[in-house]
Amino acid sequence: MIFFIIVLMGLLWVEYKSYKTCITPFFIIGVIYLISVPVINVIGSRLGYNSITLQTMYMFLLFLLVIFIGDLFFKLKLRGRKKGKVNVADIYIKRQKVIWYVFVFMLAGYILSFLQAMQRYGISDIKGKSSGIFGHMGIFCIAISPLIVLLYVNTKKIKYLISLCLLYILMVIFGGKTYIFISLVSGTLLILDQKKVKFREILKIGILLAVIAIIIFLSIYTVIPILRSGNFAWKNIKDSVVESLQHVFYYFSAPFLCSNTYFCMPGAEGLEQGLRVLFAPFVSIYEAFLGSRNYPDIIMSEWATIAKEAHRTTSNVGGLFSEAVYRVGLPGALIYVFGISGYVSFMYYLKRKGNYYHGSAALAIALIGLCFFCNYFTLLVVLEMIVYLFLMELIILILDRKKIVIKDWRIKQKCRLIRY
Repeated sequence: MIFFIIVLMGLLWVEYKSYKTCITPFFIIGVIYLISVPVINVIGSRLGYNSITLQTMYMFLLFLLVIFIGDLFFKLKLRGRKKGKVNVADIYIKRQKVIWYVFVFMLAGYILSFLQAMQRYGISDIKGKSSGIFGHMGIFCIAISPLIVLLYVNTKKIKYLISLCLLYILMVIFGGKTYIFISLVSGTLLILDQKKVKFREILKIGILLAVIAIIIFLSIYTVIPILRSGNFAWKNIKDSVVESLQHVFYYFSAPFLCSNTYFCMPGAEGLEQGLRVLFAPFVSIYEAFLGSRNYPDIIMSEWATIAKEAHRTTSNVGGLFSEAVYRVGLPGALIYVFGISGYVSFMYYLKRKGNYYHGSAALAIALIGLCFFCNYFTLLVVLEMIVYLFLMELIILILDRKKIVIKDWRIKQKCRLIRY
């Protein structure tokens, strides 16, 4: 484990020296593995969980090195380039009316989705029931929520805070942990990138996010079930809290421990099926157009043993690296992760090059960081979020380049257009 820590710390040091910031494609996921592997092996064994094997650690290093190399081309492209002096927030503050109008419109759709689900399923069975056009409007709203976070932090307008609170309440009610974590992490990264905070402050914020994650788990697995059951007895509340806290460590450690098994089962379901799963969002769109609706099942069928005596002893999530190996084998998995790294690095390059697409870059970094838990890139909703946020920022870019001003729903355009 010492070798794993030393090599990873060396790569993180090179990454920091290259960009002079901690908010980079490799640094975030690198720190997650640097902290998680020792913590799980030290604390997990005392709770009855297995340990992460040396072979698994070396595989983690191999894939992390692929991500590091995947960003190398863009590192060289940016070498010697001075970062733009424009404040990250200035671009979005200047176009805040557009962002606000779109956000409110999409939030209204999400509220209608909630009302529909309430009427059809009731509060006790509403989890995951946001669907239809209003459900997609909700995804759009979640996708651009980091921009609203940025606007609130810089303008302190209460309307932004209230709308964000409403959005997060809806996400908690729908039980959307994935949406909540993606929105929280990408919004936080966007703010940290603007504030140019140092590693020590990032570590503190990381701890704060961990506390928020625990609160979210307590809300979803304790508060909501108690409200649904109506059982407010102290013993029931205490048992629910203990169960939720055990669930937190289980969720946190399971992907790393499942990797012990999945790395040893390359291409277990066949190459064709594996490719369908890894590119599930595009396959699902293709199947929908054909009308066959033969959508790939992205849930891992293999349950790995992660403990002999613990809160739970098996799981079926392995994180991006081991799940990719399980699907298409090691060579295919390396190519696949390299491609994902290229996408994340390209978004980061666009942001550094032209001071645009800050939200999309933060989302990309958040996604690859959260992939320690599972392969989020196999989810259609994640592809939607990427596209929606990119389109929103593309509109902001066009408005900025064309000097188009939106004021009180009226569009005014200056005669002089700046050249591209």
